[in-house]
Parts: sequence; structure tokens; C-alpha cells
Amino acid sequence: MNKYENESQLLFISSEANFESLGNQAHFKVDLNDQPFSNNDGSLLKMSVKEFNIAKNWYNINDTNNKVRMFLKSFSSGGKTINDIDKIVEIPVGDYLTHESLCLSFMSAVTSVITSNSDLVLSDFTNTTSLQTFSKTSHVSSFQDEPSLKTRYNDYRLQFNLSVNVSSFVWSKAPQFQCLNIGDGKSYKLNGASDNLTRDELLNDSYILLGGERIEEFYGGDTPIYDQTDVPVSFSSKIESTDTHKIQVCSYYPMNTSLNTMPNLYITSRQSHSQASSSLEQISNEHAHSFIQSSIIAKAKREIDRDGGVFYRITQPSYFFANVTASVLNFVEFDLRDSRGRLIPYPNPALPPVTVDTYDAGNPKGQIKNGNSVVDMVLLVEKYVGNSPQKLQGFAPPESNPNPNLRSNLTIPRKMC
Repeated sequence: MNKYENESQLLFISSEANFESLGNQAHFKVDLNDQPFSNNDGSLLKMSVKEFNIAKNWYNINDTNNKVRMFLKSFSSGGKTINDIDKIVEIPVGDYLTHESLCLSFMSAVTSVITSNSDLVLSDFTNTTSLQTFSKTSHVSSFQDEPSLKTRYNDYRLQFNLSVNVSSFVWSKAPQFQCLNIGDGKSYKLNGASDNLTRDELLNDSYILLGGERIEEFYGGDTPIYDQTDVPVSFSSKIESTDTHKIQVCSYYPMNTSLNTMPNLYITSRQSHSQASSSLEQISNEHAHSFIQSSIIAKAKREIDRDGGVFYRITQPSYFFANVTASVLNFVEFDLRDSRGRLIPYPNPALPPVTVDTYDAGNPKGQIKNGNSVVDMVLLVEKYVGNSPQKLQGFAPPESNPNPNLRSNLTIPRKMC
């Protein structure tokens, strides 16, 4: 194909603007009405994402990966009663630096749910973690130097103990956990809840983050989940055989080593017509990975700079492109999504910082409206013309060169008598 070099253009794009009601920094449109591209002469338009850059100023642990279902049948012991529990445990959002800190945060969230639904108070618990992870210079859990522990290794599996220090109290039942990954589009309620579970509560990436078994079917309904038998669970949660004051909880698989669940950011455009695995385009838990029509035009990789800054980038050479089927390209519209087709999980501005007691949430329009989430990218639009099928010419047939050894003396008369 031949390219019209004089009609190829680089478009340098920034999503920074005061959008108000016209869009945001994660869903924006480039208007080309003053200088539209057209292919009314039988040519083909091609868009290529040459460069892309956005700073990761949202949290690694967020609404898409911090939710776990916990359930427990009520029981009484030592003058303390734990009521029926069927709740969503939420790990506080943020960027966690170590697996142990994430494990501690999850353990604290579990304890909070239990105390909110029982006579137990926080001071009744003496919880501990036993997560075994090493760095090159220190043992994170017990702060021992690694050189003296050369036979040890990183286990990365979630481990913590729920211990109640009330002498007359013993666990007769252990809380159980499910990392829900249900994307069938139906509505479900937890036992005793008035509202349906949200999309993030039903289809959550906590199983990736915490190393849990993925649960793709909802258990509950007419019979509460804690009254059902043979219910699948995501973690091992057992009463310790030698100390019934203690519950041991651990994951079946290693926790995600990078402590995030978004290695790539996907750029979509309505002007792009490509194909993608259905799990990338639709919020679903199906794993057949059939290919469907997609609007994905490019994929930006997570990168960490030497100063610790985290970005999603596409740099040269880039091979992402899309052929435009419309005859005129008046605008290009972009969306930023994760690997499940979900919007970027920006934090809620009404949530105060961890160390702030007095906080005025005001009425912010959101990080992607007037915040600091800005995309800068370079788009190349090219025009190609192909050869017409009527003008296609092949090679002439080769000249005949008969073998003289195969000649015959036989002649055929013109007229048979």
C-alpha cells in the first residue's frame, strides 16, 4: 500500500481541561472538525498510538480489589455472643509497601466486623500475623537479617491469627471467607442486607491480591450461607487444635508479589475496530476467552521510575494501531479502562487522609474532573491508498521449451480416407 505522506499528521493530545459536563480526564474527545481526515478517494485511514503517559495517582489497593465476603453462624461462649455475620470486609484503600502491612490491615478489618456484630471489644483480641517474607537485607516479620537465615524463603501466603484473650471464651465456629468474582449481571443480597451488592463487591480482584480461591457462584438467598453445607471458601480458616482461643487464617495461594492488580491500562476508542478476548471488553468472570468486537486501541504498561514514581506508558517503538472504517474522521474519543473494562478506580475525595482528624470534604468534582489525573499522548493519523483489483497483474506464464528427446515422428494427416 502507498502512503500519502503529505496527509499524515501527528496529533499531540492532553486531557487537561475544565470539562464541567463535557467529559473528564479519563474520557475525553479530540475535535477535528476544523481539519477533518477523509478517505472519499478510496483511501484508508489508520490511527496509531505512538506515545502515552499518565501518572498513577490512584491507590493500588482500591474498590476493585479490597473486598472479601465473611460469614459466621452465631454462637455464645464465656458470656460473649457473636451474632450471625454475612458481611463484606473492606481493606482500607491505599498503597501498601509490604505484604505484612497489607495482611495486618486485612486482619484489623476482619476484627472490626466481628466486634461490630458481637459482645467482644477490640481489647479482647491479641491478634498476630505469621507472614514469612524477606527482603535482601531484613526479615520483614521478625526483623532478623537474612544472612543468618539462608535456609528461609519467601512464602508470601496470607497468614494471621484471631486470638481472644477472654479466658472463658472459646471458638466453636470459625469465620469463613469468599473472594467473590461474579459477573453474571444479576442482583444479589447478603443475608439481612437491605441493598444489593455493588458491582465492585460482586466482581472483585481480591483473590488476585490476597491469594484466595476465586468464587464465581453466589451462595445465600432463601437459606443463609452460614446455614448451608459444602460452601466453597477462599481461605483456610480453622480453630487451632491446641488453643481454642485462636483462629488461624491463611490463603491457599501466594499473595500478589507486586501488591497491585493493575499491571496494564487499556485505552479504548469508539473509532477503533479490533478484536479482543471477551474478558478484556466485558465485566465478566467467564474464562472461555472468545474473541469479540472490541474498541481497544492500545495498552499502556505500568512503569516505575528510579525516583519511585509510577506511570502507565507507551513509548517508541509502538505497534498499536486501528484502521478507521468511517469515510470522515471528525473526532477521536478515548476511554481509560482496566483489564476488566472497568473505569480507573479513583479514590473517594470524601475519605479523609489517615492521619487527619478534622477534614473538610467540601464538594469536589472528582479527580478526573478537576483533579491531577492528566493524560498526554501522541496519535498518528495516516492515509493509505491500495491498488485496485482491476489493475492487479501477475507474472506471464513461462516460455515453453520442449525436451528434444521426447519428440515424436508421428504425423497426423489432414484428411483421413
